[in-house]
Amino acid sequence: MYAYVVMMIKDKKEIVVESLGDKLPQDCTQSKNEDIFNDMKEKFGNEPRYILFDFRFTRANQSVAQKLAFISW
Repeated sequence: MYAYVVMMIKDKKEIVVESLGDKLPQDCTQSKNEDIFNDMKEKFGNEPRYILFDFRFTRANQSVAQKLAFISW
């Protein structure tokens, strides 16, 4: 699975996929999630985008959870 999908509105008519993030590592940490998100911020800056961000985290009981977030940039 990709770490993120970035979409944009093209010609004020359709939403198109602009970029796919690298494959999400199985041992993804909070720090890696932050690195991925910071890379997106640098790459796309203040341009309007829609982002589907897949992140993994470790719960207090040490189990790993995975969530998808939809971000309107």
